[in-house]
Amino acid sequence: MSEFTKVLDDYYRVKPNREPKVKSLKLDYSSCGYFQSFLRMSDFKIQRCGILFGRVKDDEVWVDSIYEPAQHGTPSGHTELEDPNLPAITEMASMMGLKPVGHIFSHPPRDYVLSGQEVLRTARAQTEWGPHAVCVVVAVDPEAGEVNFEAYQVSDQCVTMYNKQFDKKDLLSPHPDKPDFIKASMKVQAATEGGSYKETDEMESILFLAPVAIESHETDLLRNSFVHMNRPDYVPSMSDLKRFLKDPKVKDLPFWQQLQDFHILAFLCTALDVKTDLPLICTSIITKDSSAIENYRVIIDACD
Repeated sequence: MSEFTKVLDDYYRVKPNREPKVKSLKLDYSSCGYFQSFLRMSDFKIQRCGILFGRVKDDEVWVDSIYEPAQHGTPSGHTELEDPNLPAITEMASMMGLKPVGHIFSHPPRDYVLSGQEVLRTARAQTEWGPHAVCVVVAVDPEAGEVNFEAYQVSDQCVTMYNKQFDKKDLLSPHPDKPDFIKASMKVQAATEGGSYKETDEMESILFLAPVAIESHETDLLRNSFVHMNRPDYVPSMSDLKRFLKDPKVKDLPFWQQLQDFHILAFLCTALDVKTDLPLICTSIITKDSSAIENYRVIIDACD
């Protein structure tokens, strides 16, 4: 079978997505609160994105923390930048039993669910992180003033087509003129609302989407209270950590419990060695034993 015939056979008829791969998404309440609080402080003039770190249990995705990677936000959207700290933070998360389980982003009010580019970003996430990966969309209702969280996955067919080329071009790409459409580099038969199919090289992005039910939960693995990295115009420091650990809410806790915060650990990935220091700290948190890490308290206290 020629490559041309194989592509036609596998991808010619594009079917609507009906069912997500996961039964539900459990979003940590505090993580969502910190994410939307920044959006409110900027009056939704700076859009943000984040990586969801959590666990997959019995076809349910549990999100315990949100890490906001290096990015540039504008009123209309965001651009992800290269983040040199992300590999170390992902390694640290693995030490705590967590992994990337999806991504989250905000957008201004609009009349469609996901753009073609956002659908393909979700296909990339499901390719890199597995079929459980979810996309969470955050937007404010301009009339009610409420912030809404919605979750989606893309179809297996979308993921397969995203990873293929046709005639030396990506099979799928964002539509150059219609933000809520996806462009195909070959003619396909796309499902219509009436259940029939039409031949076209452009498809509505919603054709590939399946909604995921969202529930709230409060993680018991890690807090999410420390200064978040990569926020505009502020870089966390050891002095921030020293002040944080003197806060009345945490100062009397055992040292391992003081450090039991995803964003403290993320910051420490930039200040300490992820291969030698972070395993000690993460193990102390997991075993609830500070004896092996007391020297780090001295290091932090010595900071101005």
